[in-house]
Amino acid sequence: MKRLVMMVGVALALSSTLQAKKIQQTICFSKNKCNDAYAYGTLGDNVGLCSGKCKGKTLIEMNKKGWKLIQVVGGLNSSFGMVLQK
Repeated sequence: MKRLVMMVGVALALSSTLQAKKIQQTICFSKNKCNDAYAYGTLGDNVGLCSGKCKGKTLIEMNKKGWKLIQVVGGLNSSFGMVLQK
């Protein structure tokens, strides 16, 4: 019986580690112009995102690469923060 319980435990541990996926996150900022320190923040599908893994790509382009918007952070100085996860 002890051996059966141990085998079931090992099988469960192996299945959970094999199914685990590496999660990546990045934080990007939405601005009218990425190189302009005084550009105002904008939100929208066609706005270039600055910083992180975004580097000028739009939200639609990031979605096509597998990134999903999980949180928008407001109240920042002249921009909106966006947390994306893959």
